[in-house]
Amino acid sequence: MGIEQWSENEYKWVGLLIFGAALMIFIYTFHLKTVTERQSKWPTVVGQVVEFRVDKEVRVSKSNGRRRETTIWTPYCTYSYEVDGVSYTSDKISEFDTSTSSPNEADIYRRLINDDNQVTVYYNLKYPSDAVIRPLPNLITIWVFLVGSALTGLFGLTLFLLCLGSGHNNQVEEADYY
Repeated sequence: MGIEQWSENEYKWVGLLIFGAALMIFIYTFHLKTVTERQSKWPTVVGQVVEFRVDKEVRVSKSNGRRRETTIWTPYCTYSYEVDGVSYTSDKISEFDTSTSSPNEADIYRRLINDDNQVTVYYNLKYPSDAVIRPLPNLITIWVFLVGSALTGLFGLTLFLLCLGSGHNNQVEEADYY
């Protein structure tokens, strides 16, 4: 069954599904925004970089018989730090996914490391083993997800409401003109 054969009832539920998915993405992104803003206020210490690398992965997909390659760059950083005489090791860069399709953007993480192979570590005061080295992602990333999910949610809600109102009485009654 193709999309052109869908009934208004099916469009209504698709609209509701789109709205629900967009709402979940909006809530998740807003949650990450809140968490990363809180992390940016955590106390900091200087940590020592144990290992830093940027892995390159080429993903191949086929669409309509055409081959498409996408290169993904993913930075990895393991660092050690000390809080109140206790040593910790972490590999968490950020709450957000640090993978990118731009090698220049991946290089941002390399610039977090100074010439002495050290990095600023933001750690949770209550749980010092919980730490990041880049608490805030690119703000454009957050706003793209928030605005995109809001617009998609509005589209889904509009589709649902339009089909909800039109699905009650689809039969045309014949008027008696005698």
